[in-house]
Amino acid sequence: AMLLLMIGLVGTGWQARIAGMERDRAEAQRDLARLEADKTERVSEFLVSLFDQADPYRHPGRDLSARDLVRQGVEQVETLREAPLVQAEMFHALARVNRSLAEYESAREMASRALDILQRTPGVPDAERAAAWTLLGGTLGSLGRYREALDAHENALSLSDPEDPATVAEA
Repeated sequence: AMLLLMIGLVGTGWQARIAGMERDRAEAQRDLARLEADKTERVSEFLVSLFDQADPYRHPGRDLSARDLVRQGVEQVETLREAPLVQAEMFHALARVNRSLAEYESAREMASRALDILQRTPGVPDAERAAAWTLLGGTLGSLGRYREALDAHENALSLSDPEDPATVAEA
């Protein structure tokens, strides 16, 4: 009877430990989902406020170009210091916009700033860092800085998941 009681107690303790680990994992996933939702909301608010400035009904006589909006966007991103991942994502987006406008030096600066934030922030997934290195590498290549571009792409490749062929190919 004592042996069965001991086995029952050990089994119950083991199940409680497993249940605790599962609870902790679920809480971590819930917190991550909240962070992502908050980040998405902040990015959405940022974009709406940015394009609101170009609304001709709210600001008659004001004709803003895409470059003007990007410039104003950079100023707004500077205010997001309390949310570094949102700030990094916005710098990344502005770098992509600048690349599409052939503003390569500005795109390089924005890509570098995004990467710097991601490098300083703990817990950022390697995939996000790899994407930032890839953007920086492509931008450096557009500027003709091929050695630096190669180094950036090699960094992206080292962070890429070898099981994801699309990410590896992009890097």
